[in-house]
Amino acid sequence: MISGVSILFGFNGRTKPIAVDGHVGQLKEGVAEIWAKVDLRYTSITWGVNVDGQKNVVLKKNRAEADEDGAVYVCRIPIKVGLTGTLHTEYPRNHLRLIRLDGRKVQIWEIALVSQNGEFFVTEQMTYMVNCYRDNGKLTCPQFQKWPQMIELLNKLLADKMDRFSPISEYQPEDEVTADVLEKGQGWVLWWNCAQGLGAIITPDGALRVHWSEVAKRPRLAYLVAGEIVRYDGIRLPVQTKARFTSFGKEAVGVSPSR
Repeated sequence: MISGVSILFGFNGRTKPIAVDGHVGQLKEGVAEIWAKVDLRYTSITWGVNVDGQKNVVLKKNRAEADEDGAVYVCRIPIKVGLTGTLHTEYPRNHLRLIRLDGRKVQIWEIALVSQNGEFFVTEQMTYMVNCYRDNGKLTCPQFQKWPQMIELLNKLLADKMDRFSPISEYQPEDEVTADVLEKGQGWVLWWNCAQGLGAIITPDGALRVHWSEVAKRPRLAYLVAGEIVRYDGIRLPVQTKARFTSFGKEAVGVSPSR
């Protein structure tokens, strides 16, 4: 859960309860809404943003009333029928993101509506928690070097808070993750993205893509957690479609957490 943020879910103009595991049930074709209400009395500075397929970042409009002590961000999410006849949402239009400043670290949270086998879930996930640094009067984040749009926005948002960040000379790269200690059929989860419904594991067979449809449910939602050890039954060529394009050459099947 995101501290200081309450999440509301609505479908076709009516609110629906969200279960502890994010389950909101079966939905019909239409438009869903996710509302993120940020209470700034109890949490750090938070901004809502949209990110498109080209990774462009745009601040969302704050829809809070003038007398509200906080911010309200809304995301409208189309629910469509796919090629297989199953209702689903499409990334990146299925989620909103919150940027939060926590001391010297920048957090990015994703609040998404995802579908798995006809059941819909609202997920909350912190996808980044990064250290930022001062570099010649500007803010830089080594983890965002391939995302210049995000660095540009952070420089605008945090221009008056530059003095809280350390100089770039103090940056220490993290050690690379290897599969040296893993057995055959084991993998270490590099990352998992709930909104996309996929992730990656490092294994003795190299880096493998993982799709939610090949992950064991817990108990209703299938997902992995970065850093955990998993087992997989086999490897195949990944399914390639316009909606599921991947640069990974191999995909793991039958994935479950190690016991």
